[in-house]
Amino acid sequence: MKRLLLLGVLVAVAVCFVWGCVRVLDAVGKTCSFLFIGKEDEVQLGRRYYDEIVGRTDEYPVLDSVVYDDFYDYFRDIGDRLAASQTDRPEDGILEYVFTIIDDTTINAFAVPGGFIFVYTGLIKKCANEAQLAGVMAHELGHITKKHGVDAMCSSGLIDYSINVLLGDSSVIGQAVDGLLFMNGISQPNEYEADSCAVAYMAEAGYNPYGMRDFLDTLRDMGDVWFEPLSTHPETAKRIAAVEKQIGTMSNAYTTEEYFYERRYKEMVAALQ
Repeated sequence: MKRLLLLGVLVAVAVCFVWGCVRVLDAVGKTCSFLFIGKEDEVQLGRRYYDEIVGRTDEYPVLDSVVYDDFYDYFRDIGDRLAASQTDRPEDGILEYVFTIIDDTTINAFAVPGGFIFVYTGLIKKCANEAQLAGVMAHELGHITKKHGVDAMCSSGLIDYSINVLLGDSSVIGQAVDGLLFMNGISQPNEYEADSCAVAYMAEAGYNPYGMRDFLDTLRDMGDVWFEPLSTHPETAKRIAAVEKQIGTMSNAYTTEEYFYERRYKEMVAALQ
């Protein structure tokens, strides 16, 4: 009887081990990011990508923070307010958020795992008010707080890339940035979740969340262009409907005109002209 009991325990352990291996080998989403990439690794990955991106001055010309120091302070204050308003990934001394402006007319923004967010001057100038820019930045922040980039790298079978990047392989880092591999595999549900995060973070930070809706409406008027180079974005009309539905259920949303902060935004953006 004891032998049978011991055999049963061993079989159970073996089954659990095999299942665990299957989960590792076929890991996707949060399971994958948990098993392979911890917070320290995520920040290290992001820092390596960040250094590679800002080092490509022809491809990603960073706005001069000395010449435009007032606007940069203003821009980073928006980002810091949004980061402080999210509770999905509370500050733990490891993850930090870095907000960078790319001096390019492209209407674009993207997030890199580890807390790094890039916004183009073309997009900044396209926004009609501060709430619209905050919506874009909060959307990118949502990708980071929900670990969409890290999970996408795992589910896209890019673990080898991640390991080599962590090891400092410069050629692999360059390839990863060339293909924006940290964004491959981000899904439509991820995009809806990032929109939902943006609305929540904006409301908590004291912005009118309809700014998010309004900027999406601007994109739709431009012909459904995306502010990330992805083909997986849901239709803009559906995103707008989802945002409006969420705002309609919120009790803490500032939905009056003054919380768009239009006047001070136009005053600050004038310095970029």
